[in-house]
Amino acid sequence: MTNPVFQTQAKPTLKPTYQFASTQELIGSLQGSGWYPVETKVAAARSKSNAGFQRHIVQLHNDSFPEIPGMTGENKSRVQIAVMNSHDGSTALRMMLGFLRFACLNGVIAGTGLREFRAIHTGSLRDKLAVGVEYMTGGIDDLVKTMQHLQGTTFSKENLDVLVKTLVDERLRNANVVEGSVDYGSALQVRRNQDTNEDAFTVFNRLQESLMRGGIHYRAVRRTLDLDGKVVSEEVRNATTRKLSSIPQAVRLNTLAYDLAVKLAA
Repeated sequence: MTNPVFQTQAKPTLKPTYQFASTQELIGSLQGSGWYPVETKVAAARSKSNAGFQRHIVQLHNDSFPEIPGMTGENKSRVQIAVMNSHDGSTALRMMLGFLRFACLNGVIAGTGLREFRAIHTGSLRDKLAVGVEYMTGGIDDLVKTMQHLQGTTFSKENLDVLVKTLVDERLRNANVVEGSVDYGSALQVRRNQDTNEDAFTVFNRLQESLMRGGIHYRAVRRTLDLDGKVVSEEVRNATTRKLSSIPQAVRLNTLAYDLAVKLAA
């Protein structure tokens, strides 16, 4: 099976108006500006016919930005660009600006408050990509200032409660959660001894890591259905979130978390 990052054509069943956008070619353009891939994630194919064309995301670093200035201790981070694409018609090509925190090696994608470039697979796509690369790199200064602000401030108790509840509820949206059973405090668990600071940047990263990697405790209803789809029994069980494997869900939750954290820390 062809890795979709190196795919050279679109899924054959797509309409003729669909314009193929090579992820490898875009990465080549970014390499010309000093950005090199460091990690790739590929979604599971929904069917055999989709294998090799499915959604994927590539994270890139630039040696010109080895470390974001002003970030101290466990908050040390570096800028990254994430490229998401597919060749099955399921998603537009997207470039997103973000950062990678050295302590947890968990990438955070900056939300709509900063910059994202999106191009649908029609028209003069290749020309748009050149503009997109320049546009993304032009947002780095804003990203750095926002991160430095988060490190230099704290969330009020009220705003932190809003942040945690909003994001955890979104993470558990389809989990059949028993009302009142969510342990919101588990979303702020300290995974490293050096990660106990209460500045907004550290707290946000603890929360974001729990959203992505799992570890949030709650109780869930497990239903058994008959052949007609009717519920024949229900059982309440203790549950803990696992690592988030869905690329679209991870990107959506990541950007939502960043946007809301920046808003509540203002």
